[in-house]
Amino acid sequence: MQEGVSFGGSVTMGAGDSRKGIIVFEVPQAAKISKFQFALNSGFADQKGEWLTQTAG
Repeated sequence: MQEGVSFGGSVTMGAGDSRKGIIVFEVPQAAKISKFQFALNSGFADQKGEWLTQTAG
């Protein structure tokens, strides 16, 4: 299934840059996801982004 434009592996960005793309991940079918947390730099960044999720339907 094609969902959108992929980042293509890894992305290097400078301060003030922006990119638009998708991040695809799998979760078990029975899981109930309420938020998604993402850390830059393979998890070594000082800051993390966090988004509340909605159930598609």
